Amino acid sequence: MKINTSLSKFFALGLTLVSMCFSCSEDPNTNFEVLFVTPINESVLENTFDVVVEVQPTVELNEVELSVNNIVIGADDSSPYEFTINIDGYSSGEYELKAIAKARAGSSSQAQLVIHIAKPTLEQPVDFSASRGSFGNKIALQWNVVPKATSYEVYKLDLNGNYEKIAVTSETVFEDININSPLTQYFYKVRAFESNKIFGEFSEVRYGYTSGKPYDLIRSFGVEGTAIHEFGFVALISKGSDELLYLADDYRSNVKIYTVEGSFQGLLKNGVDSQAPIFPAGKTVTTNGQSIVLEQPGSAAVVVNTNHSIIGQMTNDTNGNIYLAVNYNPTDEFNHHRIYKYDQNGNYLMNWGTKGLGEGQLNEPWGVSYYDNQIIVTCQLTISAQFFGLSGEFKNSIDFSDFVKITYGNFVKDDYLYVAAGTCILKTDMDGLIIEKIGEDILTNATSVVVLNNNDIVVAEPYSRKIRILRKN
Repeated sequence: MKINTSLSKFFALGLTLVSMCFSCSEDPNTNFEVLFVTPINESVLENTFDVVVEVQPTVELNEVELSVNNIVIGADDSSPYEFTINIDGYSSGEYELKAIAKARAGSSSQAQLVIHIAKPTLEQPVDFSASRGSFGNKIALQWNVVPKATSYEVYKLDLNGNYEKIAVTSETVFEDININSPLTQYFYKVRAFESNKIFGEFSEVRYGYTSGKPYDLIRSFGVEGTAIHEFGFVALISKGSDELLYLADDYRSNVKIYTVEGSFQGLLKNGVDSQAPIFPAGKTVTTNGQSIVLEQPGSAAVVVNTNHSIIGQMTNDTNGNIYLAVNYNPTDEFNHHRIYKYDQNGNYLMNWGTKGLGEGQLNEPWGVSYYDNQIIVTCQLTISAQFFGLSGEFKNSIDFSDFVKITYGNFVKDDYLYVAAGTCILKTDMDGLIIEKIGEDILTNATSVVVLNNNDIVVAEPYSRKIRILRKN
């Protein structure tokens, strides 16, 4: 057998002619070199595929004949020598491709290789969905479990119109964060996958898009009803050091305890008209009508009648002193809009404020929080945050009237002030710079806000009977 120089190089590497996809002529007078360009040896093919054969030299070459398992499927007499094989007529399995270069004089050279045709054997994922505007900068995919599947391949349509594999996951959910443009449709499909020979049918194609907004609504919970875990009118929330949420339900006269995941943990208080609790100096402070209730493990509850209508939030300073807002007393009736201060044992210390819209005045005070030896007050009708010293001296204010129409509760974290403002949560620094309006197009009646340790924002929407949790994306 005559071996040309290029072939002898492969023999030197210890490789067979079959594995390299070409062979020498069976006729010693033939000098054809036959090579499979595509596919390569041991390819696994799932769809109709092209076979491209290269022959050198082409002088005296008549045609190239292609066979599958020794069954001729076609011939080509012009370079490039190309064939298309539709796998619909084949079962999954191993097949030999053979290309025979035939000379006009009748001699021939050939090359062969092995391919594997693989067809789906696992079921198609069903209920495949892609999020549409639910998130600011990601698209969430989910689908049902496929029996016998241990992993899944996720494909995404690229700019060239081809589906590109972007992930392999053992879960039935996937989040695509590689999104370049909001409000743009991105198309996906998914299939069960075990190996390149064992896989399933593709799901239906689904598209999703992002909103482009900086915050995502990651969770909502709450349903209207009369059961102890159901909502009547939850307008105030607070949180403990353990990150449990305390929901003051005005209509149901109780304080509910929930995890941030929305799991009901029972009642802190029942049969009481209470604000959301605070926890100064190891105590639990709630209210009941016009009274403050202070409780501590191992001690009897202390009940202090303020003789005022307590509204909105309560807060405490680093010494455990308690601050709360009122809007009524028997003498001034509903013109008594003030902040009251009590010590950690419930002893009255002082009060301040007058009803009005001027600086230092209060009009339906609702949000009361502590920051750096100051008390920050937000009122429903004074569209601002006002800063007072711990003895009630007015210091300064931040005007919100150009941004929102009402303000309710507020919360301080990491030198930022968060204000529940009905249709959004305003975030500002302590110098009055408005940083962002959070939750626009998500919130409609936000009255109370707390911020978790991970900076998730928890909002009470009493008219929707919902607690909403937003996360910066």
